[in-house]
This record gives sequence, structure tokens and C-alpha cells, in this order.
Amino acid sequence: MAKKSIFVNRFQTGESLAHGYCIRRATVKTGIQEGSSMYPGGGWKQASHAAGTGRSGGLGRNVAAVLRRSSVWLAVILGVSAGVGCVEWIQAVEASSVTLTVFVGFGTGNSPEQIGPQDEVARAFEARHPGVKVDIQHVDWAVHNAKFAAALAGGKPYDMALPIGLRGFHEFSLDNVWMPIDELLERDKVDLSEYSQDLINLTKWQGKSYGIPFDYYTDALFYNVDLFDQAGLAPPPSRWDTPDWTWQALLEKARKLTRDIDGDGRIDQWGLETVGNMEAFEMSFGARQLSPDNRKVLLTTPEMLAAYRFWQRLFWEEHVSWNITDDVSAITQSWPFFMSGKIGMSVLTSYNLKDMQLVGDRFRWNVAAKPRGPAGVKPLIYVDSFAIVAASPNRDLAWEFAKFILQPEISTKLSLAYGGIPATRSGVTAFLAMAGRELPKVDLKVFLEATRYGVNVEPWEPPYLVTLRDNFRGKIQRREVSPEAGLEEAQAKMQNAVDRFWRTYEAKKQKK
Repeated sequence: MAKKSIFVNRFQTGESLAHGYCIRRATVKTGIQEGSSMYPGGGWKQASHAAGTGRSGGLGRNVAAVLRRSSVWLAVILGVSAGVGCVEWIQAVEASSVTLTVFVGFGTGNSPEQIGPQDEVARAFEARHPGVKVDIQHVDWAVHNAKFAAALAGGKPYDMALPIGLRGFHEFSLDNVWMPIDELLERDKVDLSEYSQDLINLTKWQGKSYGIPFDYYTDALFYNVDLFDQAGLAPPPSRWDTPDWTWQALLEKARKLTRDIDGDGRIDQWGLETVGNMEAFEMSFGARQLSPDNRKVLLTTPEMLAAYRFWQRLFWEEHVSWNITDDVSAITQSWPFFMSGKIGMSVLTSYNLKDMQLVGDRFRWNVAAKPRGPAGVKPLIYVDSFAIVAASPNRDLAWEFAKFILQPEISTKLSLAYGGIPATRSGVTAFLAMAGRELPKVDLKVFLEATRYGVNVEPWEPPYLVTLRDNFRGKIQRREVSPEAGLEEAQAKMQNAVDRFWRTYEAKKQKK
């Protein structure tokens, strides 16, 4: 008997199997969808037959359409009608060539050290699925949106995106471009017990799952141990639930770390580089930029005003971080600037761990929990996931590839290549082992515990807000305007942009 296909994994005693299952696996190979005119019988047959003897009654009904459209399906149908076994006719399907196009361009994934591991994963999938070609298409971030949209508009969409974060996902989420996977997860009994449920819940969109985060990035407070010792300061706490570790407590430490060392009247050593992601900083004060329905801008709330008053103070009144009047050329030769060794604290992300390896023995450093605001502690969460294009003719195959990369050993390989923290328990062990060898004195568990408190800083929002947001923040930071005036001005401009977006969107919906 012919060798069993790798797709056939439900053989029972006596080689019995469901022909419907064989058809279903063949559709994965060809991209033919259940219920389409190319799908024999219009549905998946459940009756079980002995291999090589059974015939599915629905197979003959659409033979004419199949003959016109698919030589592969012709071979399949003739084989089954002649009594050829499921193994043989699936192998006939596998002999055909099916290309799965994977779009890489929504974020990370295009650097030289990342391309190799991605290609290895693709080749491993191909080895398990003869006849399948995984075509990873690398697209520059500057043109990724236009190229992806053009493929959709031209009727030749990519099959899936990998990796993709929440911001990239939301570039097309409102247009229902992506395929929800909840039913597939349930149908195939995909084991997600290794994965962080906190991350899965955080990344749902309108109550549905469109991907599973296989790695994440979060932030923490990086601090210079040597400068803390010189100032006689206790290190900041590593626990995220420390009640008295607040932004005000950070400011008090930053004051003692900010120094004019050579006495020339200019600050040489700074207490703080950055408070980190501004959306997370705002949330720690209880502020949100948009209402839950994404139609009302909320920049003039008391919580938002308190956040920006405190932030502006850091640069000017307190002067623990530099402003536009300061000469900081000595500390801005490397990035992040914390690497200069002349900054006491900085809120950076886990992605910066690879940068900090370059510090070597120049100074000692460690990580601690971020401070909390009036609304609590809010570490950011970025994720890497996948997303399947709903209009893809190969979405069944894309789902098979998604399940393949969700295997912990595969997802860990990709996570470490992307510079993320694996979202699986076994992956975390690998991360701690690898990063621990390079950074043995760094408390890496701070990043792992952040997921319990993490916030999504990449929710859906109308386009064009990023530029307006950066503009008002820059004005406040440079003290061109007061926080009150800056937020009032931004409120009007952003509300106008939001209203314009919804008018345009609803007009397009009515035309359809």
C-alpha cells in the first residue's frame, strides 16, 4: 500500500477513515472553500468508509464544475470514483503546488538576524506538507500599508500577516479584513494551556480572537546601580504591587541623581531620561484619549491635565530631565541615552535588553517596576501575533501554518528572533536561560510579572491622530504652551479629525 500522507492522521483499525476528512484536508492544499462551486458535494461528508472502497454520494454532483476549474480535483474525483484510497488521492493533491504568501512588514521581522529563523520555520512547514510553498514577502514598513491595501483592492490578497502587532492589526480591523479564529480554535481543540491568558484576553477585538500572541514586549524602569550607590539611594522596588512606589517617589530620587559634577553651572548627570510610553503614562493617571465608542476625544479631563502638568514639571521646574535649553551632546551619542552612563533612570522596554548588552562593564545597571500613578501601575504591552486574511483563497492552509507556529518550540524560536519574550511557559524558560547568560545580574522576572498589570497601548483609533498627538506633546514638552492650552488646542483638532473620519466611514458604508 502507498505510504500514508502526512495529512491523514485519523486512520482507524483496518485503515478506515472519513472521506469527508480527506476532502477537507485536500481543500487545505488547494485553497478550495467548503460550499464553493469547486467543492464537490457542497459540504464535508461524515460517513466513514473502508479505505479504497467507499464512495461519497455528493462527489458526483459538481463534476462538471470541477472539470472546468481544477485538474487536481479531477484527479481526486476520478481516483475516488475508481475506488482509489484516500491516501492516494490526497497524495495526488499534495503533488500540486500551493503557495502560501506571508506578509512581513507590519512591524518587526525584516532585519537580517530575523529573516533566517523565519525561513527555517517556513522550510520546516514545507517539509511536513509536500507541495506547499511558503513565500515570505518582506515589505518595508514605510510602504507596508499601501502595498497590503493594494493587494486587497486588486483581488489578490496576501494569505496572512506575520508578525503583526495590535497597531498593525487595527490598520485594517474596521474593514473586516481579518478572519476570526475562535471557532477554529474550538473545532481543532488547539491546546493553548502553555500560553498567557492575560495576553490572549488583552488582544481580543470586539470580543473575538483574530490571532494568538506568541510573544510580547513590556516596559520597566532601568536604573544605573552605580549612580544610585554614589547618591546613597536605595534601589527602586522590583515588585509591581509596591504601594508607595509612585511617580512622586521617582521624582524625589531623580532630584538626588541630577548633578552638576564639574561645577560649571551645567548639569552633567540627569536623574531621568523618559517616563516611557505616553499612553501608558496617561493611563496611570486615569486618563484616556478616546471614549469607549471611539467618537469623543477626552484630552481636557482633570486626569489628563494632571498627567501633563507633572510631565512638563520634569523638564522645567524640577529640571531632572533635560529640555531644549540644555547641551546634552555628551549623552546622546548612543541610543537609548541611558547607555551613556550619565542618567539615573529611564523607562525602557524589554526590547532594549539587547541594546544594553553593549554596555558591558562600563557601569552596573538593573531593572525595577515602573512607578504607579493615581490610577495604579500601567506597564505597556506590545505583542507579536499572526492574522489571516479573510478573503484569502488559502485561508485553511494559513490556519494550518498558524497552528504550526503556535507549537511552543516553533513560537519560541520566532519570539527570540524578534527580540520578544515568549508567551509560553516553556518559552519563558528558554528566554530566562538565554538572556540570563548575557545579563546574569539583571532581574528579568520584572518583565514576566508585568503581564498581570499590562495595558494595551495600541487600541483601535481613527487614523491621523498620531501626528496631532505628537504635535501637542512636543509643544508642552518645549513649554511653548501650558498643559491647559496645549490640551485645549489638541482637543479641538483631534475631535475634528475623529468627526471627519466617522462621517467619511459612514458615507462609504451607505454607498455599499
